[in-house]
Amino acid sequence: VQLTSQLADKERALREQHNLDIATAGMGDKQRQRYQAQLRIRQEYRQQLQQLENDSRQKGTYGTEDYRRAEEVLKGSLKRQLNENKRYWQEMEVAQGDWKNGAQREFQNFT
Repeated sequence: VQLTSQLADKERALREQHNLDIATAGMGDKQRQRYQAQLRIRQEYRQQLQQLENDSRQKGTYGTEDYRRAEEVLKGSLKRQLNENKRYWQEMEVAQGDWKNGAQREFQNFT
């Protein structure tokens, strides 16, 4: 059972990487980075949700109020992480658009 699960995880990871390559084939570097960051957050969420489901089924608590609360905690965390990721890229774009930051960086690298 464990070997089957490990092989399935490996196959899923390969499929996800191929899907990522296909989905981002025409994107620029920045757009691809953003897409990859969001995808990683969503993949981690799916893994955590799957683990919650597996654990709950083993304990016989799947579908209970405790399970639903844990599921909501995961959903809330996903939303906060995606919002933080969006905020990061927006602020990074503003910072990179300021020529003074680039000049200051070059000066710091020079000295």
